[in-house]
Amino acid sequence: MSNYPTTFKGRTLLEKFKLGQDIHINGKKVMQLRDIVAWDWHCDFIIALGNPVHEKGGTFQSRWVLTYNFYYKGELLFSGDDFYPSPLYDFASDVALAEIIGWLSLSPGDTDEEYFDNYTEEQLRFASDELLTDEMMLWEEKLRKDSVE
Repeated sequence: MSNYPTTFKGRTLLEKFKLGQDIHINGKKVMQLRDIVAWDWHCDFIIALGNPVHEKGGTFQSRWVLTYNFYYKGELLFSGDDFYPSPLYDFASDVALAEIIGWLSLSPGDTDEEYFDNYTEEQLRFASDELLTDEMMLWEEKLRKDSVE
């Protein structure tokens, strides 16, 4: 869990998570806090991972899959139920958060063009904005650094 002292209406985000409350930004509910296992914020970004499901497979095939919600300026930009964090780390760790941030900050030119085929116009604008994706990469780097200290 993040240890940032950010407050919303007099309570820290962590207090709200413990109380099972919702987060509102600019008067709109942006996150339901039940079943959240990891979260962090940076500048205008919020990332939350939740609803871990342990998928059982054959030998060495079981893994965790999590949902994710990524908000930019209080608006939901990316959401899915297909994040498979590395089995080398706790799925609720800063490393897992860094992994999803790295994945969501890919820009055209970073990978195959087909990767962006299902992106909305808003998602493509975000992915194409170098200042935003650079800021996300700095956030990812900070989380990875914090996880080894």
